Parts: sequence; C-alpha cells; structure tokens
Amino acid sequence: MRTTILSVLLLFISQDILALKTINKISKSDFNGAYSSVMLNGKLFYLDSQGYMWTSEGTSSSTHQLSNGNQAVKSYQNSLIKFNEKIIFINLSDEPKLWATDGTSFELLDDTPLNYFSGLRINNNTIIAQTVDENFIFYDGTTASHHDASALTSPLINSLCRLNETQFTVIARSENSNAYNLYYFNAENFTLIADDIITDDHSFSTDKQVLNFENNCYYQYTSMENIYSPMYLQVTNNGNTAQVISSDGTESWKQLFVFNDKLYFIRNSLVLLEGSEGFDTRQMYQLEANSNTPFISNAIDFTGPIRSVNTSDNNLYILTDIFFPVGIVPSPAPPPTFTIYDSSFEEVNIEGSFYTQPKVLSIGNNDTLLFNGQVDRLYFTDNSGALKMASASLQSIVGDETALYAIGRDKNKQSLYKISNQAIISEQTAGLWISPEWQSQGITLHTGERPDESNYLFLSLFIYKDGLPFWVAGSADYGLGSTEISLELLEFTGSSFLDDNANTAIENTSFGTITLSPSGCDEMQAFIDITGSDAITLSLGRIIDTKNRDVCIP
Repeated sequence: MRTTILSVLLLFISQDILALKTINKISKSDFNGAYSSVMLNGKLFYLDSQGYMWTSEGTSSSTHQLSNGNQAVKSYQNSLIKFNEKIIFINLSDEPKLWATDGTSFELLDDTPLNYFSGLRINNNTIIAQTVDENFIFYDGTTASHHDASALTSPLINSLCRLNETQFTVIARSENSNAYNLYYFNAENFTLIADDIITDDHSFSTDKQVLNFENNCYYQYTSMENIYSPMYLQVTNNGNTAQVISSDGTESWKQLFVFNDKLYFIRNSLVLLEGSEGFDTRQMYQLEANSNTPFISNAIDFTGPIRSVNTSDNNLYILTDIFFPVGIVPSPAPPPTFTIYDSSFEEVNIEGSFYTQPKVLSIGNNDTLLFNGQVDRLYFTDNSGALKMASASLQSIVGDETALYAIGRDKNKQSLYKISNQAIISEQTAGLWISPEWQSQGITLHTGERPDESNYLFLSLFIYKDGLPFWVAGSADYGLGSTEISLELLEFTGSSFLDDNANTAIENTSFGTITLSPSGCDEMQAFIDITGSDAITLSLGRIIDTKNRDVCIP
C-alpha cells in the first residue's frame, strides 16, 4: 500500500516541540494525594480518600491500586516518605506498623504497633515513628532502633531533632503545668534543658519552629511578655543551649532557613519601621557553624521589610513589603514585591505579577512554581511560560526527572494532572482542525465524559468526493494520558435532507480508519487508511482557539 505524505508549514502553528509544556487530567479518582504523594523510579505513589495506596505512570491504564498478596495496602495521610530508593509508610492493612516498598514487593521494618496519627518524620537522615506507648523508633535505612521515652509526658514527634546516632532533643509537656519543656537525650537518659519553650496556647509547627543544621538544633520560642517577637534557642550535640543573638544585639527573628548549605536568619520586621530607632534595611543574617552569633549578610539589598522566605534546591523566594515611616501606613497597603534569587544571589526573572509565596518543586536545575489564587498558575524558572487552570483548583505538585504531576480538585473531585512535553488525547484535543493541502475541508473533534467517568472522542471528517461534499464520522473511547487514538470511519447512507428518518433504515459502511497523534499545542498528525485506496498522512493545524493556550505552552 502506497502512502502519500502531505506536509504543511503554517506560521500560526509552527513551534519548537521540545519547549512544549502541557497539563492534562489523567485520573479522576477521589484520592487524598494532596497530602500523601511521592515519586519513586518514575512512578507516582499516592493514597486515595480511604487511605489505600495507588501508583501511576501518567496514564489511566497504568494507574492501579497496590496489594501485598491478596491484601490491599492501606496507610495514613502524611506517612509516605521516599527514603533510600524505597517508600517508607505506616501500613494500616492490619496493626499499624512500619513498612517499606519499592512498588513491587513489601517489607516489614519493625513489628511494634505505631501511633499512626503521629505520622512519620524524617530528620538528619533518619525516619522517626512514634509507638502507641509514645516511645520512638528510628530507622536509618538498615535497622530500626527503639528509644524509651516513658520518662516524658506527651512528647511531640514533630519537635524531635536528632543530633547524631545517640543524642536528640524533643519537646514534651511539663509535669507541673500546661507548658512544654525541651529535653535532651544522651544515649540513656533525658535531661531538662529549657523550661516553657511553648505554652498550651500555642501550637507547634515543624517547618517554622525546629531545624537541624550542622549537628545543632534550633528551636523557635516566645516569651509570655512578648509573644510577637519570636526568638531561637540553639542546642549543641552535647546538650548546651544558647539564645541566638546577633553581634548588633538583634534577638527577635522572623524566620530561619538553610540556603546553599548556609544557615540564615531574617530579622523581625516589627523593628524595621522607617524612622524607628536602629532603623536598618539589612535584614538577613548568616550564622557560622559552632556559633550562636549571626552576622549581617550583605548578599541582598532589600527594598522593604521581609514578609516571608521560601527556598528550594536552586533558588531563594522572598516577599518584601514597602518601608513606611513610623505611624504612616497607607490604606489599602500596596502589594508586596516578589523576587527570586539563585545560589549566587543574582535575580531570576520570570514573566508575571506575584503577590504570594508559591509551592516550589525543584527538578534538576529548574523549579516549578504553583501560585494559588482566583486562577491557579504553574510557572517554570526556565521562563518557558505559564499554565493556568481556570476550571480546577491545584493543591500541590510532585515529580522527579521523569515526570511532573499536579494534584487538585475538579468538579468537587480530587484529580491528578500530568505536566509534560508530550501532547496527549484529552479534552484539549477538541476543536476544528485543517490542512492547507485540503482546501475547504477539515476535521471536527468533540470530546466528552459519561456519568461513569469514561471518556470518548467523536470525529467528523468533512471532505469532497467526486466533486461533491462528503462526510464520514467515527467515535471511540480513550484512556486518560493516551498519546494517540484510532477510530473506524463510517459512511452513512439511506436518508435525505431534513428527513424524518425515525422509520428510515440508515446504512453505514466502513470508509477506513484514522489514527490521531497530537504533536503540539495546535499540531496533530492524522493517518487515514482508506478502504480499497491509498493511505494518507496529514499534518493538521488547529483553527486558532486562544482558550487552549492556558493549558499548553508552545
């Protein structure tokens, strides 16, 4: 069979396919992936709304529930952790215990029942779990060790900071008050090292209030006299404590963070009002190892008080406000300034206006940024553009070098989306498609979803036959994530124009088959195998439809 190749070059559809980025829904299962999802060896693992574990490689056909033998695997939110090329989790299929999986086989790591409500933590290269009797289990990738915490009252697992193999610190409730104290464990015993580090009226947040760096632990705390001026306590590996106070006397800190293997503190903006005593725009301080005295870092010249800082493996993300003279605050206040800095503290520019901190995922040398707002947007620090989701709410992003996913809600259901450089068959495929080789002819594509959540594509091919208009049609189901679809084309006869054909015998005969393969935002290959004739390959272009541009970057 001879194949005729009809190649086209349309200016409105020409693009560098390698730069393509598109977002498409690949699963509509109601799952809990916004809280529990992790990548391992190119596969996504997540928990559904009932806690059952699933895996996906980016298509509906590759998405399936995991089982250990004949038993479905069930876990608890926030208990999936990638660690040493395995996923560590609390298995709730029977008694809650510590397990590991590589996606194929499952392994029991420790036989002690766990308090699964506490979840799992990772600190200093160690997985930390809490037993039902409030003791701790440390798993280092090889063995699980037990640490008796019965001497403490209600220890907080999210406050535990492991200094080394034998020493750690943890916050627990005071025996004589509603406050919480800080304790130091040295191989055998707990020692009280700080009273009333938090009170019963203040919750404890791991991401803000404890950090492990260079075998020292840093805890945020406030005094009852001034709860709006947080301070930090440094604990060394021998249990010594010291308040973090800078060389210029600053002791109130808004935030601390690690960036480019260095520890930084952000000065509390409450003391930065223009005209106030000691006014100084320099707000970022660096702390050297084995010191508790930060010094001013001149790496960044800030334009206003820092509202918040976010970091990734590649970049530093800072929101700053405008300095106002003491007693003068305009209403409404102007929006904050959003700035990205790379590891050399050079600005990274991306197009757009940003007034909130994004959720950030580093993959290689580039970051993917999720900004939540009236319309959720995904940006990329390679400045390739933005993907916008007007019809869905995105909650998180997860990925690795092989794949990138977003998790959100669409039509009140938790949904999974794949961001890739491969165009796929999806609702974005719908539209009007033409080839300049076929004058006044083209293809109309429609996609739909049935109540059972299956998806279909309907195609009408409008062409000429023997000088007269002629059309054929076909439909087929497609799986989410599919890169091509094949349909049988049918020719219909037996009726006439505006005929009431309820009692007319409509006949259809096979015209051939068509296979569609999207290759870009507005490009698609069509292979038409005509019954009894030559096959044709067409390069199609979409008649311009700007709404598709939100979900596809050419």
